Amino acid sequence: MDEPTGDLDTKSTDIIMKILVDLNVKHGITMIMVTHDQGLKHFANRVVKMSDGKILKIQEIDMAVRNRYIAELDEKVAAHHSGALKNQVAIREGIYEASVRRDMERDGPPTIPPNFAPLKDVETSKTSVRRPSDYPILGGRFNKPAVK
Repeated sequence: MDEPTGDLDTKSTDIIMKILVDLNVKHGITMIMVTHDQGLKHFANRVVKMSDGKILKIQEIDMAVRNRYIAELDEKVAAHHSGALKNQVAIREGIYEASVRRDMERDGPPTIPPNFAPLKDVETSKTSVRRPSDYPILGGRFNKPAVK
């Protein structure tokens, strides 16, 4: 699988990972998954870290740690299905990894780009849907008349 959760929100990622983990644990199906999401590594038995096409490190995941992550995933997915997490936005642990810490140390905390200044003091408990017009840099690319 190549980035099976790469374009998904947190809730959908939880649900897909639950399906994949169940296929592995309950049905004994072996899978190979490629991902940049470090938060998913604890669902694996083995993690192979690569750089420039070469293996850097092979890490065996402790079964007790894996089982704890799987139990937490089961609880989260059950909560999603019951509606208990309906108005919550979550960020998986793996999103905030060493590369983000290095960026923070080098550049300081992230800043809001000038074209997003109207959003500076806006707080929400839900994600938002963006429209092409929300991205001024794209100009009129999305408003061109259809070619006949």
